[in-house]
Amino acid sequence: MRSAATVVAELMAGRERLEARFGPQALPVLVPPWNRFAEEFAPLLTKAEITGLSSIASRVAPTLPPDIIAIDVHVDLTAWKGDRGFVGTAAALAGLIGHLRARRLGSADPGKATGILTHHLVMDRATADFLDRLLMAVDRHRADRWVPAAQLLAR
Repeated sequence: MRSAATVVAELMAGRERLEARFGPQALPVLVPPWNRFAEEFAPLLTKAEITGLSSIASRVAPTLPPDIIAIDVHVDLTAWKGDRGFVGTAAALAGLIGHLRARRLGSADPGKATGILTHHLVMDRATADFLDRLLMAVDRHRADRWVPAAQLLAR
């Protein structure tokens, strides 16, 4: 296992690299590989000047320091056990509607956004088409809106 000092140095180096490449567009958010993050490293996020953690929502999510915002995702659009293509409209909508229903009924935090997970390396045309249709539907709906990640960090 790596030492805490090594982990903090690696997190800071990654954050600084993103800031150097993307300037003010880079946000201090960690999206861990494969959505796995060891809970014992949660306090190190603050030391690395990271203010957000984005991963798959889970009932056993790590306990985060109070100054770290969890930006969970609830729907993964990739069929990992299949061809790594789009999971399909029915599955994607079931995930989205399921999370929205859970928010409305109180079994999910109504103050948190519904997150959608995409994967740039395996995103196919069907996924892009679904997202295009979803973007248009949300834009037309009176009660829906897209929330910029920077705004989620400001809460």
